Amino acid sequence: MKNVAIFGAFDRDNFGDLLFPIILQKFFVKRSDISLCYFGVVRADLRRLGGMKVQGLRQLLACRDLDAVIVAGGEVLPADWPKVYYILNGRMPLLYWRVTSVFGVNFSRRYIRFVLGAKNKNPYIVEPSDFTHSNPIVFYNAVGGSGISNLDKNMCNTIAEAISTAEYISVRDGETKNELESLLRGIGGDNQIRLAPDCAVLVSDYYSKELLSQYLPATLSDSQEYIVFQCGLKYATSDSVVELIFNQLRDFASRENIKIVLLPIGKAHGHDDLVVLGKLKVKLGNLATLIEGNGLLETLSIIAHARAFAGTSLHGSIVAMSYAIPFVPMTDIDSKLPAYLKVWGPDGYNSVRNFEELNSLLQYLMHQGKTDQLDAHSFKLRRASRKMLEEMAGLI
Repeated sequence: MKNVAIFGAFDRDNFGDLLFPIILQKFFVKRSDISLCYFGVVRADLRRLGGMKVQGLRQLLACRDLDAVIVAGGEVLPADWPKVYYILNGRMPLLYWRVTSVFGVNFSRRYIRFVLGAKNKNPYIVEPSDFTHSNPIVFYNAVGGSGISNLDKNMCNTIAEAISTAEYISVRDGETKNELESLLRGIGGDNQIRLAPDCAVLVSDYYSKELLSQYLPATLSDSQEYIVFQCGLKYATSDSVVELIFNQLRDFASRENIKIVLLPIGKAHGHDDLVVLGKLKVKLGNLATLIEGNGLLETLSIIAHARAFAGTSLHGSIVAMSYAIPFVPMTDIDSKLPAYLKVWGPDGYNSVRNFEELNSLLQYLMHQGKTDQLDAHSFKLRRASRKMLEEMAGLI
């Protein structure tokens, strides 16, 4: 029996991060020779939300007889300790600010690593030498990191040196591939960097619309058609942007006589979808339904049964692609969504759009409806993802 650790940001309530270990668990179920265990940066039990119970980094690095570690996915390459700590806790301790002001951010990074019991220099990048009682081979599964070359030189070199020890590396967008290859060349590394779709696209293989129908909220289960809208806080920080979105959604709902479902997908600190969606609910009134308390399966069901999805979430768009649901990807404030769509978006969907276009684009999608093109593209992406996972699994 081979012991394999699945490692990632599974310790916070964030849609895509909750999906990764579940997809990998279902993919590896046919491998009776593999025993899986799950780890985040800290211990957490998110089973009530549809996620996993996970151990923390301290436990991961102390594992005995560990044969392999799979970094499961997500925008993990440029992750930094202070941001990860803030996302997990919602605040930084006073001691952190005092340490940073006196000794600088590099010292404070070491302080956070000490608090978390982490030997690895970057939160989601591990190498065999980080482990006390094991010498596992390390795999990176369709990870993201567009913009890593903008980090300071020391961080870039640290990332490159750790990544160069991996057995297998796949990334989910062309920008990450190009930047990571450049960093590796800078230290004399020659690792092959493969390009793979985010494995969350496989979700429709494991959760059919029929299966998910039981998780559709009662307010939406009366066969009434609806579209889904989602927006992270950093995309709508001003009242003027919220007002713009409101006007677009109001005009659309009034014209098409269709309900708008406001769906929070990013609920971890730093995403805070509910802040924006709560403001929109107040303005839209009966034109919209605000979903609260949704777990993973409820979120999947709401997207899978929608007429269309519009939002800033990368994994909202990826899940829409998996179920062949028309979608409007928004906006270019964060590079990871446009970078992903540039490679994996279907024709007509391979660039992000602005909030000013929301009404007209949703009207277009409503009249166009679901197309054979979207079905064919979903099949193509799922086949490509399975192929890359099978290639990786063959090395374990």
